[in-house]
Amino acid sequence: MKIVCRYTFEDYVEAHRLHRSRSLWRQWDRAIAFVFLCLTAGVGLLIVLKHPAQYRIALPSFGLAVFWALLLFVFPRLRMQYLFKRSPYLNQELTFEISDEGILQESPTMRSQRNWSMFTGWAENKRMFMIYSSPIQFILFPKRFFAPGQADQLRELLGRKLSNK
Repeated sequence: MKIVCRYTFEDYVEAHRLHRSRSLWRQWDRAIAFVFLCLTAGVGLLIVLKHPAQYRIALPSFGLAVFWALLLFVFPRLRMQYLFKRSPYLNQELTFEISDEGILQESPTMRSQRNWSMFTGWAENKRMFMIYSSPIQFILFPKRFFAPGQADQLRELLGRKLSNK
């Protein structure tokens, strides 16, 4: 099967979401941080409501809440944009040929042939497949680039060749 694609920034973000969903800690770390954000903002709000004249006491709490909000919602997206824009691999047209032997990957700047023994697992969600070559390296296959029936073919091939970790 042959797949030709050019990744978008949203593909990159979705890949990070799918990768995070594979780890129990990564599923909950942002939720825990969000609870901490709400608690620090709540403490500040409680101080302001109880002692309106002494609102300055609450400023460190609000400052910490703003810091956590930036840390949770703004900085990760800015970092992903920075990395995506500066990665030549992610910003060019890629061609993949997937067969029983492995994956042949071509772009204007490289050609790579990997046998299935090079891969450690795979993951899927409603928008993409990811095939892992290490715990933190993977190849993205956005499903919008698949012809009808190719997603089912790839899922069946991955089921035969790799474990779904």
